[in-house]
Amino acid sequence: MDWIPRGLREKAKKLTSASRDLEQTLMRSPTEEELATYLQLSIEEVDQAMSALSLSTLLSLDEPMNENEDDG
Repeated sequence: MDWIPRGLREKAKKLTSASRDLEQTLMRSPTEEELATYLQLSIEEVDQAMSALSLSTLLSLDEPMNENEDDG
């Protein structure tokens, strides 16, 4: 029930893993260029995968944005 193509989803998973690896090595968040080099992808492919990750996180419209807020 995933609307993102399988190939793009796999790239997004690799991107997440690579980002964690590079973060531990570099002691900071990696740049898109560093991720592209690490994964041997183009920057455009990294951008696509990052977009897929951000779009794949869907929020419920019924849930409050902040758990501490009781008022809608």
